[in-house]
Amino acid sequence: MTATPPPDAGEPHDAPRGNRPRDVRAALALTPLFPFVALAYAGGLSIALLLIMVYLFAAIVFGQTGLVHIVAGAWIAAGCFAMLAFALAVLPAWLASERRVRFRPRWYNHWIFYLVFGVLTTGLYAASGQWRAQLFGFTLHRVAAAGMAPALARGDVAVVDTREATIKALRAGDLVAYESTTKPGTRLVRRLVGLPGERVRIDAHGLRVGDKPVPPPSDAADMPLDAVKYGDVELAYDQYYFVGDERATSFDSRTEGPIPRRNLIGRATLVWPAGARTQIRRVDTKITAP
Repeated sequence: MTATPPPDAGEPHDAPRGNRPRDVRAALALTPLFPFVALAYAGGLSIALLLIMVYLFAAIVFGQTGLVHIVAGAWIAAGCFAMLAFALAVLPAWLASERRVRFRPRWYNHWIFYLVFGVLTTGLYAASGQWRAQLFGFTLHRVAAAGMAPALARGDVAVVDTREATIKALRAGDLVAYESTTKPGTRLVRRLVGLPGERVRIDAHGLRVGDKPVPPPSDAADMPLDAVKYGDVELAYDQYYFVGDERATSFDSRTEGPIPRRNLIGRATLVWPAGARTQIRRVDTKITAP
């Protein structure tokens, strides 16, 4: 009489053919860098694809509708993205623990698929960050210097409205993010004082746009006149003139000239203060508006 061979050690008698239990430690190791791959490894490819679509849909809705530019909407958006991040951090390990004994691999549970899926999802995430302004209608800017004090301090994070309609409707007094013309790759947030077609003059009487004076936001000293390179400028149809609220030290249009339309990124709407992230507030657009 032929004896029936015993089942493999550690494998239940009713385990399906081809049983390949998931390792919780492997899921935990993959999660920090490749959370979507970790989900696929744990058998949750459909969940991974759903979360990708939720992320893209939520970012587009909050940005393109303008919800992210009001205080309540910014908090709701932050909450939604926080829940999404929490799901990505927890679900892979949870699914793996549920299938640490009984699991029949799907067609995609193969290292080649993990590699391709990891490259694709990482590329998608990088592209969405690179093209966030165009895709989602908003971006975030961390203030690196004190040129806009007291409106913006070093380390503050500004929410920037990058929608085309917003840029077309810019007004004097708005805080605008733009790329420097003399320092490629450097992004600044400064106050808009001169619109296309206007004349900006800086002399012993101060800053004037047309015939209207633009007083400084505080009693702080102004930049010395001999340091102002562009003190009398007639702006072209696509040029804008920016000045920082910290006028004595701010790097802006006074020293690098007018900023062309193509360099504009968007209008700053909200600020997350560096020392108090829970005190989000709207930016002040009335300090120096003529």
